[in-house]
Amino acid sequence: MPGAVIGVVLTTFIAGTGSSVVANEQRLLGNSAVVSGTFVEAEAVSALPETTSVYRATLPSSAPESLANSEQMLAGDTNFGFPPSMEFPPTRDFLVSFDNGDVVVEEVGAPGRVSAVTASSITEAKRTAGIQTGFVVACWIWLGLVVTVLPTLAIRFSLRRRRAAR
Repeated sequence: MPGAVIGVVLTTFIAGTGSSVVANEQRLLGNSAVVSGTFVEAEAVSALPETTSVYRATLPSSAPESLANSEQMLAGDTNFGFPPSMEFPPTRDFLVSFDNGDVVVEEVGAPGRVSAVTASSITEAKRTAGIQTGFVVACWIWLGLVVTVLPTLAIRFSLRRRRAAR
């Protein structure tokens, strides 16, 4: 029984992320773009061999006027080690948003793995969040039934057994 409660609580937390994904996608719609960057350098983050890769990317013409077609230096992943290595790929895709003249990196990924936010991606995120919410509701109902029905049945059958033994 404790495992079921823990499972339902974890499922609730996981489903809760669905609504934040939808909110984030709606925030980025029309205010973001996917750009490809080429590796330029690695900047040391600490005294450890921990470095952040830096990529050069050109923003699309759909960016706000002050940023349209401009070249930007974007921070990639933070890795241990130094280039050249597999941890510093030559190209990365970036989902960037535009915030009051600033470029904010929202997501970094391998080429072809980062997708732009579209109306269809928001619809898909809403559908997924709805399925997760429905599953959570069903889990809580199931848990409520198990908590109330199983003890009731146990009491009932023990009373029958006691009456039959007399």
